Amino acid sequence: MEGLIKEIKMGGLRLLVVKDYESLSMHAAQYLYDQTVKKADSHISIATGNTPEGAYARWISMIKENKISTDSLRIHKLDEWDAVSGDDPASCEYFLQNQIIRPLEISADRYNGVSCDAVDPEAECGRMAAFMENNPLDLSILGVGVEGHLGLNESSDKLHYGTHYIELASSSKGHGMLDATDVSVDHGMTSGIGEIMAAERILFLLSGSKKSGVFNSFMKRQISTDLPASVLWLHHDVTCICDQEAAALWMEDHK
Repeated sequence: MEGLIKEIKMGGLRLLVVKDYESLSMHAAQYLYDQTVKKADSHISIATGNTPEGAYARWISMIKENKISTDSLRIHKLDEWDAVSGDDPASCEYFLQNQIIRPLEISADRYNGVSCDAVDPEAECGRMAAFMENNPLDLSILGVGVEGHLGLNESSDKLHYGTHYIELASSSKGHGMLDATDVSVDHGMTSGIGEIMAAERILFLLSGSKKSGVFNSFMKRQISTDLPASVLWLHHDVTCICDQEAAALWMEDHK
């Protein structure tokens, strides 16, 4: 496929370094399309944000162009901001409804995740943790924060196994999605590291120069709770697609 610069296999991780965001979106969309065709009832966890947005649009176009049924496809919401309503453009719910759920015609019984309307966020996280114990993921799609967090699993001296309520780090409070709301957000609800790692496959996407530092740290293959993304080295099937800007620091040392 177009735009591939480097492909490396390291343990359970397959790394694709591609030319630019367009190439990343094309490669990721093909991966998602292949998953949908291979397993029609796949349970897929969706990360929100700018990085996977282009891939989602292309994936949906491929499904529609090839008349692939999504009647059995199941979607999971990776995380959510606390105190932001589902109809707020800053919410993960708003993103998923508009870019995934409605375009793919996913019925309510095939969509799960923490609710924006939960009166008791910790109880809501407990409900979702119990659900995920019996409904493991076929695929978890992940981006990464500038400090290495997965979902809202922040850098810490410990990582949670299941869905949990968490106080956000300053970097998460400054996330670009929150520019769309006037609500002050200090906490969030997120799938835990154990639920992510229980997925059969993981698609890990990084784009842009702001991610070059965290990608360089990730590629040192040193597992630490200070860099939650580093746990992905312990998984048996991770495809990491990274554009040239995000890989710049690492590639400078690996010419």
